[in-house]
Amino acid sequence: MSELEVRRSAIGVPDPVRPVLGMLAALLLLAVAAGWPSLTGLADLWSQSERRTYQHGYLIAGIVLWLVWRERHLIAAAAGSPSPTMLVVTAVLGLAWAVAWNAGLQAVHLIIWPAVLWAGAAAALGLRAGLALLRPVAFFVFALPLWDALNPVLQRGTLLANEGLALLVGMPVIIDGTLIHIPEGSFEIAGGCSGLNYFVVGLAVAALLGELNRDSARRRLFLIGLSGALALLSNWLRVFIIIYAGHVSNMTHYLVRVDHYKWGWVLFSVALMGFLLYARRLPASRPDSRPQTTDASRNAPRPRAAPVAAAAIAIALGPGLSGWLRDVSADAALATELQHRMDGAVGAPWQSAPPAGHWVPVFAGADAETMVEYSRDGDRVTAYTATYLRQRQGRELVGYGSRVEGEGAGRRLSGTRRVRLLDPALEVIEAEWRDPYGKRALLWWTYQVGSRSFAGGFRAQLWYGLASLWSSPSSSIVALHAECVPDCDRARLALQRFAGDALAGLLAVTGDTDGGP
Repeated sequence: MSELEVRRSAIGVPDPVRPVLGMLAALLLLAVAAGWPSLTGLADLWSQSERRTYQHGYLIAGIVLWLVWRERHLIAAAAGSPSPTMLVVTAVLGLAWAVAWNAGLQAVHLIIWPAVLWAGAAAALGLRAGLALLRPVAFFVFALPLWDALNPVLQRGTLLANEGLALLVGMPVIIDGTLIHIPEGSFEIAGGCSGLNYFVVGLAVAALLGELNRDSARRRLFLIGLSGALALLSNWLRVFIIIYAGHVSNMTHYLVRVDHYKWGWVLFSVALMGFLLYARRLPASRPDSRPQTTDASRNAPRPRAAPVAAAAIAIALGPGLSGWLRDVSADAALATELQHRMDGAVGAPWQSAPPAGHWVPVFAGADAETMVEYSRDGDRVTAYTATYLRQRQGRELVGYGSRVEGEGAGRRLSGTRRVRLLDPALEVIEAEWRDPYGKRALLWWTYQVGSRSFAGGFRAQLWYGLASLWSSPSSSIVALHAECVPDCDRARLALQRFAGDALAGLLAVTGDTDGGP
């Protein structure tokens, strides 16, 4: 206990830090309960054994809590009148979180969640206290998946750096996409070889060092840049040593055959120790201007219940509207009902039959799926629908577990393009594929959310996220497949004929599906 706290206790003056910390703890518990999907998503992200980029996340979370405790007197001193502006910001961020959660945009709602908590605290304690909280809370950014956007850039940098190092030592090398070929074999510079994990950890260490020393902004930026550069250099050297070991050992070296992950952390640790030794020898910089004494909280006001309650409501507003606690189970008869309604929607002159081809789209967790092959005057078109009564993470119309081309579908031969049909309200996405058996085919597909159709997955998911705030719309995909026999022009004509006769009816069937309360 500090001398100031002892003096206050002796004269009966309440410590203003405790109610501020209690308020922050209460808002944190509320944010954890309301944003539970984000918390479990972060836990999954930090625990991934195959993709280890964010395994330091638990440590970052602990450091953030410690930094808030370290700045408790400054936060209490800055506490003042509640901020109506930040209250509105909290509610808006909460609604954005709900849209991202409903739309299955996991990375987005994981990033928004800590911002909701910070904005709620700033609303209850005032903007000045929010600014005092900003740097401790901002450290959490090193545990969030927003760094994934840099992975392709770092991956390309690793390829170019190793090409240069190979030329420097006279080792023959050929770069082909993400592959590095040497005479003895080939190495793939996959996404996990980009060095993103070392880069993020290096930036976090430098940022923490600047905060502990209360360095100036200029010194902090310098240290962060230096640490990031050393992290990248250590990864480039790691990859090059593995490739060179394969070159001189004819691909029999331990680093090539058994394990190279631990070797990477050894190199990075050496680089990090060098960075810390260098930073320790730097002359002291001008510290930041924040007050450093616990006496700054002497006259801090106690948080009032009404602003804290208002902030709590703003935090819970978005998750409450998202309805993530609700779940809608599929009716066991829904697939059969959709099948009958699809047959009625298509009808003559198209004749239906069980599908005979190899095209099998994959939509994980769909509540109902139908696939029917239709024929007319020699034209054959396979129609597939997948319907979700309510989307969830891992059960998404557009996501990692959803592939309109199907698993093992071969190779895409063209980019996607939009095709506007004779009905001006209808558009589809077109792509040409070659299946594993060498057969070419055209795919047309469009998305349906409630009664609206979309020729774009992102727009469909965004609308679903918004619409889910006030309703529970079903969401579907209608996909059409025609083999390029004798050519793709003939397949396109077949798709156009079928779409003109039946696509509007199929969309009407999927759009009428009751998504539940």
